[in-house]
This record gives sequence, structure tokens and C-alpha cells, in this order.
Amino acid sequence: AWNVLLKLLDVHVPTFDEKSLNQISGRRNVFNSNGLTIIDSSYNANLASMIESLKFLNKFTGPKTAILGDMLCIGSRSARYHEMLACYLQDMKLLCVGEQMKLLAKKHKDAIWFESIAMLIEHLKQTQLEGKLEGTALIKGSSDSHKSINDLASVVEFFE
Repeated sequence: AWNVLLKLLDVHVPTFDEKSLNQISGRRNVFNSNGLTIIDSSYNANLASMIESLKFLNKFTGPKTAILGDMLCIGSRSARYHEMLACYLQDMKLLCVGEQMKLLAKKHKDAIWFESIAMLIEHLKQTQLEGKLEGTALIKGSSDSHKSINDLASVVEFFE
């Protein structure tokens, strides 16, 4: 009924093109880098988007790595929310940065926590040189206007 009314009134409603989302930096942008599939979801993170991104990562076959930064601005439940992600990280490696992610790293058997993005990138360089970086990697975390140690944009740039 709405479509008929809009057509009679000559109102143009733009259609939603899901492919256009793939062109927005940091919003589930998937690309290949030296045989590795990268899922760039680095723009922002909250509990729901983090869980959905990890579920999306799990749809890929082969080895999986979650490269995660803190979820910022989520209030007094921050520690609990970060720890809740552990059940979505089964059968994958976890590389993480940020004070709250340190809590998650303690709950995951195959996790490495980094003090800074620079240290994370150095690890990625070494891992890539050793040929140990394969499969699919998700990059997800909150960005901030101060480009803190939590901002994962430079990790995405490393892979581009």
C-alpha cells in the first residue's frame, strides 16, 4: 500500500544497496591481503556489534584470528561486557589491545594482549614473515578522536 501511495504522489524513495556498506571504511569491509582475508570493522564497537562481527568471522572457513580493541564508552559494565566475548572466540586466535581487552585475554587460551597498537603491528609483521598469518582476520574495536593506543585504523593500514 505504501509503495502505491508513494508512486501516486511521485515520491522517489532511494533503495538500500548493501554493497555500498562495503565501501565505508571500518564498517565490515572485506578485502584480501597477501592471501589473508581481512574483515575491517575497526570504526566502532559495542557489545552487540562485537558479537555480530565475531559471528560473521565464524562463517569463514579455515584459521581465524580476532584482532580486537576495547569497546569504549559503555559505562560501568565495561569489564563484564569485555569478558562476555570469550564464548564467541572459541577455535580462533585472539590478538588484543586496550586495558579492558586485557580482561578478555586472561579468559582465552590462545590470546596475546599488547600494550600498544605499535607492539601489535610489530607482532603482525613478524608473524607474517614467518608465514604464520593465514585464514581470516577480523579487526574490531572502538575508535576515538584522540587516536589512542586503542585505535585500530593503523592495523588496517598495515594490511592494505
